[in-house]
Amino acid sequence: VTLNSVVLPDGESISNITSTRTINDINDKSKLTWQIGPTETMRGGTTVVFTIGGLKNPEKAVSLHNLGEIQLLGKADDAETGDLVRSSARFSIDTTIPAPLTSAFVTIQDPVAGRTSNVTFTFTVTNSLSIGGTIRIDFPSQYPPLHNETLLNATSSIGNLSLSIADNGRSVEILRTDGNAIAKGTSVEITLNDVQNPRYDGLPDNFKITTFTPDLFDVDSSDVVAAATVLTSTLE
Repeated sequence: VTLNSVVLPDGESISNITSTRTINDINDKSKLTWQIGPTETMRGGTTVVFTIGGLKNPEKAVSLHNLGEIQLLGKADDAETGDLVRSSARFSIDTTIPAPLTSAFVTIQDPVAGRTSNVTFTFTVTNSLSIGGTIRIDFPSQYPPLHNETLLNATSSIGNLSLSIADNGRSVEILRTDGNAIAKGTSVEITLNDVQNPRYDGLPDNFKITTFTPDLFDVDSSDVVAAATVLTSTLE
């Protein structure tokens, strides 16, 4: 993290500026300190614009409302006000959004309309996902509601899973119950068994896949996971 620039847009100028950075590994709170020279004065009511570079976003979609704080301290060599907080205010940062899942695709073992088949979802996570995290797969409307048999004998490349059906059979929520955290950049494969194909041939709408932290903050997401084409059923 670096302090790239400090601008006083009202036309004033301040020179002899120094900045320091303090990292607190105990509570993950870091601090940037901006200090003007001992002979400089900044009058009350002055607008100051700080530009900070290299600030890493959280690895989940979370509101950062009122999580920052800016303080005005007295001169360090002032016996009465040195390092005392003269004034302070909280500030907010734009809410983060989920990172994109990449290389996501869907394959159907038996793509004939109306048949029951195994469906495999493959995708690459952008951020890590810990034990207790959840993966949610939202099915397109062309698919019939999912049934409990879909939850049996599911397989994955990421350890044991606990599955549940949500949203009136339109979604599957997959809870990771053991193993190590999924490292960022890992390719994940999940196969659901006995999923009924759409009753009509053609290309269904997109799937949506989202990963969540254990406390249910979005991590990665993609709502443009292309479905596999469903083939025409033939009379026998």
